[in-house]
Amino acid sequence: MAGLPFVVCALALAGSVTATLSPPKAAIPRLRPLDTWSKALVARGLEKSPTFRALVDRLARADLIVYVAVGPRVATASGALRFVGTSATFRFVHVSLDQSLTNTELVAVLGHELQHAVEVAESPDVRDLESFRRYYQQQGEVGSEIGRFETEAARRAGRRVREDLAGREGPGAGR
Repeated sequence: MAGLPFVVCALALAGSVTATLSPPKAAIPRLRPLDTWSKALVARGLEKSPTFRALVDRLARADLIVYVAVGPRVATASGALRFVGTSATFRFVHVSLDQSLTNTELVAVLGHELQHAVEVAESPDVRDLESFRRYYQQQGEVGSEIGRFETEAARRAGRRVREDLAGREGPGAGR
């Protein structure tokens, strides 16, 4: 199984990088959208979903930096969390979101992936690609594809964010 890509619902694994020391943690934003679309999705999630805000609040207290980008579909998943690497003070992950989804679905999928990021953030032993893989082999449920894992907490977070958005927006607000 060593050469197979591992995806956790959307968690795919990438190689490790090393960074230098950073400023104090309090001055560093943990959630970092990499494009204007992702930035708008984050803003919408923070504005419309208490569940989304709670996930971001949990990440704000962690040593995990979460980069977010919208792009072409990642394998068969709507979103993916990749472990990127560590520095002396932070760990780094990257969320990829499927650009073919509506904005409402993208915010829900981002909430799902942020729950996975919280899982990593609250697991201090996850420091590299191997420990990331091991964590999801132990904590996740095996998905429908080889190397794909899922957690019930992430499924629940995605559903709750979707419900938050549906409860506050009228029909046709998806785009």
